[in-house]
Amino acid sequence: MQNLNDRLASYLDKVRSLEAANAILERQIRQYYEKKGPVAQRDYSNYWNTIKDLKDKIQYEHEVVMRQSVDANIANLRRLLDQTNLARGELEMQIKGLQEELAL
Repeated sequence: MQNLNDRLASYLDKVRSLEAANAILERQIRQYYEKKGPVAQRDYSNYWNTIKDLKDKIQYEHEVVMRQSVDANIANLRRLLDQTNLARGELEMQIKGLQEELAL
């Protein structure tokens, strides 16, 4: 048991010394950056035109896909309209036939 206590105490001492060393290193890093000044920002302006072109291409492709989708939906709706008109015509003929039967 005493051996475990000694090992724990040794471990805690090592942790404390590492924490102190870490604090010193963090302070040195902070001081280094404070002396060096602000970090220079990279100039990405050359890439903005490429990014804009790519965005425009994506938007154009998106619009083409949307148009194809809309065209397909219109074609389906026209087909449904034709079917509905045929059904309406058949029902009108049935009504006319029933009215003639009723008149007789």
